[in-house]
Amino acid sequence: MNIHEYQAKQVLKGFGAPVAAGVAVTSVDQVEAAARSLPGPLYVVKSQIHAGGRGKGKFVELGPDAKGGVRLAFSVEEAVAHAKEMLGNTLVTAQTGDAGKQVNRLYIEDGADIDRELYCSLLVDRQYGRIAFVVSTEGGMDIEAVAHDTPDKIQTIVIDPATGVTDADIAKLNTALALSGDAAADGKTLFPILYKAFVDTDMAMLEINPLIVMKDGRLRVLDAKVSFDGNALFRHPDIVALRDESEEDAKEIEASKHDLAYVALDGDIGCMVNGAGLAMATMDIIKLYGKEPANFLDVGGGANKEKVTAAFKIITADPNVKGILVNIFGGIMKCDVIAEGVVAAVKEVGLKVPLVVRLEGTNVALGKKILNESGLAITAADDLATDMNREAFERAFADSGLEPLIRVVRSGQPGPSDWMSGFEDQGVQIVMEGRPASVDATDCGVLDPRPAEGWRTAVERLAQDLRMAPVASEEIPGALEAQSWSAGGTRPLTLHFEVYRQAVIVRFARPPVGGH
Repeated sequence: MNIHEYQAKQVLKGFGAPVAAGVAVTSVDQVEAAARSLPGPLYVVKSQIHAGGRGKGKFVELGPDAKGGVRLAFSVEEAVAHAKEMLGNTLVTAQTGDAGKQVNRLYIEDGADIDRELYCSLLVDRQYGRIAFVVSTEGGMDIEAVAHDTPDKIQTIVIDPATGVTDADIAKLNTALALSGDAAADGKTLFPILYKAFVDTDMAMLEINPLIVMKDGRLRVLDAKVSFDGNALFRHPDIVALRDESEEDAKEIEASKHDLAYVALDGDIGCMVNGAGLAMATMDIIKLYGKEPANFLDVGGGANKEKVTAAFKIITADPNVKGILVNIFGGIMKCDVIAEGVVAAVKEVGLKVPLVVRLEGTNVALGKKILNESGLAITAADDLATDMNREAFERAFADSGLEPLIRVVRSGQPGPSDWMSGFEDQGVQIVMEGRPASVDATDCGVLDPRPAEGWRTAVERLAQDLRMAPVASEEIPGALEAQSWSAGGTRPLTLHFEVYRQAVIVRFARPPVGGH
């Protein structure tokens, strides 16, 4: 869970961290009183949104020469003028995306005489399984450029949880930040405070950028960004009270109500998966075939019908979604429960985009039966590659000058292929042969004997697009040549390409379940 800067400073101040005086406001009418309550004469007017890079941001409603989301004011009147331009307008930063975020809160803060800007953050370092300080003498708005161009200027100090921040750790931090005198003395107090705040409130990340050395030699937390471990919020009702739902995606809020792990993304293929690892792999599969996932959504191992229905509703609420892929491996989760949830959701909200459901595991036969007998336009896929290779074919043949016609037979039943339907032109016939249930897939194609080089180029491009490596090349009696490619995995796909005197044959095959 994220909170605003002013809230983060309140939390840190409660632990004794040095922060400037400031007042949060939600309307222009409150700005004058807020500014007059501060020492002045310098004030800082800060947009409060859940995104970084506010100072470099631009307001959509203002001209290109307008100032960003963090502004200095040298009088109360100037602070009010800034507030009028900022409140209610949309701030676009490097972290918000082009849509930006509406500024509904401002933080009027007392100014500071800055001598140096430093960077200091705390996070859980997964390499060590411990909390670590990440610090740099190059703080400020360009820290991302520092990390990219000069990573050696960023240092990491890992803290032993058994001891907490020791004098030796403080000495390392002071050295890394080039602190001396009063600043070093302040560091001796501040760094243990930050560590305690991080641990006691179950933070996931604490970023202070900048941590400043003022002209009087003292340290001050000038900006703070904090996120908390959502799994630990039950221990902190005071932190939960800081939540600002207006800064969150409505779909993510709805997902949290149903205990769904959901993150909205920028793609157009919605996906629902059980298990975070499988969800990541499924998103990789979507990207492999040239599309972008619209979300991460893990329904978990113990989802019920209602939970699945809620998940489906959340996916379909995204107007960017052009297709939905449900990929479930049922261990604890039963495939029939998933199927019932999907059917219930489709009946309730309707289906305006293609839906492919791939089920494996516990009660898979019953789950597929529920889908197939639902009377709904749901594709129950046995194999993801068979139903997702269309774009790979399109790319492979795009520049070949070949215009294939494809007819398909599946399990002995003639009809157009779902994923090859775009090849309905002249010159080629491909047949997906009927197969016993024990065979995952066997696809056989007979192609028109037009120039062999054209077909060879197209098929080689297809093999490359499908991440397949050549495994054999040989001469066959009665044929000019034969080439094979293969993709790894537990049930690898093989592609076999034969150029005959009067025909070109391409076969795509997977071995039987349990085969080699």
